[in-house]
Amino acid sequence: MTTKNKHVEKLKIEMESVLTPHYIPLDRVLDKFGVPSGPINDIGQAATHPQTIARNMIVSVDDPITGPMKVAGTLSKFQVLKIQKPRTSAKPRSEQGTNTARAY
Repeated sequence: MTTKNKHVEKLKIEMESVLTPHYIPLDRVLDKFGVPSGPINDIGQAATHPQTIARNMIVSVDDPITGPMKVAGTLSKFQVLKIQKPRTSAKPRSEQGTNTARAY
């Protein structure tokens, strides 16, 4: 162990014994001062969050090659008329070259 790191473990124990009794979770501090905050989700948590599901932000696609898969739905939402149904699934991609003749 180098001289620089000689007392690291002792210092860590000492600092934790002094600071731990005064620890307050950050969300409580922010709430106390009226700062809006919330948890930060990873991709898996965000994709399965009830709000994500309710807004159809992840939709199912039955791709003819890869099979069923989940993809991002339309992220911007507008008020849906009563005669319209919200989209809960998407069409699979077309095969490469399928629309080439129409494009030229």
